Amino acid sequence: MNDVLDISRIEAGHMDWKMSSIDVSELLTDLGRTFAPLITLAKLTFDVQIAGDVAQVYGDRDRLHQVIANLLNNAMKFTRAGGRIALRGELADDELRISVSDTGIGVAESDQERIFEKFQQVGDTLTDKPRGTGLGLAICRDIVEHHQGRMWVDSQPGVGSTFSVALPPEAEALELAA
Repeated sequence: MNDVLDISRIEAGHMDWKMSSIDVSELLTDLGRTFAPLITLAKLTFDVQIAGDVAQVYGDRDRLHQVIANLLNNAMKFTRAGGRIALRGELADDELRISVSDTGIGVAESDQERIFEKFQQVGDTLTDKPRGTGLGLAICRDIVEHHQGRMWVDSQPGVGSTFSVALPPEAEALELAA
């Protein structure tokens, strides 16, 4: 239900954005602490790597938390017990990159752009995992684009996926917002 409300608010331009300076290292550390016990309970290995040069960004902390949490939840949903999930943050090519990688079921190349569209689901979840609304990744991409960022996936069926978010560092984001 929250996904439907979020997509409606975003499309209508009524999303309540609380923009501020965000310590991305702290955000990723918090998410790592929150998800570590859940991922371990799912019999998966979890690795968090945050580079020392991770920049601050200007954005809505709660919404960026929502994006990364959604990616971590999806990784758990599509990765079998014994698999691996990694959360990474780094500065690359003058932008902040956050990625969630897994050794899950993967996404066919022909579906990799479509999964970011509203109400789209591709492939099957693992048999014991519930299907979602098909809105999560569409909302994530909208949130990232509101932050002057971009989002994409690199994936191979049977090998896994890496979902990446690139955001401008805080100073650049403030210039773009002005």
